[in-house]
Amino acid sequence: MKAKKRLEIVWETHEITTISLKQNSSMTLFCQSCRSDAPHLSIAAAAALLQTTDREIFRLTETGEIHYLETGSGTLLICGDSLLSENK
Repeated sequence: MKAKKRLEIVWETHEITTISLKQNSSMTLFCQSCRSDAPHLSIAAAAALLQTTDREIFRLTETGEIHYLETGSGTLLICGDSLLSENK
């Protein structure tokens, strides 16, 4: 009996994401955790950048995986530098 031949094809794909922040979509503020000036974004902009939900952004801030700053009115601004390190 002849042995059956099997052909297996495998390919890999790689994805590169380039992030460009418009000047009016973020503001540069001092991040206590980074100890440097960093762009800060709204929750919605941060979620769009990471391609996730607002809820996930809140979870990441609660666990300390990304940095945030809370304004006097209670609004959260997300540190762009910590977002970029989270995105790697």
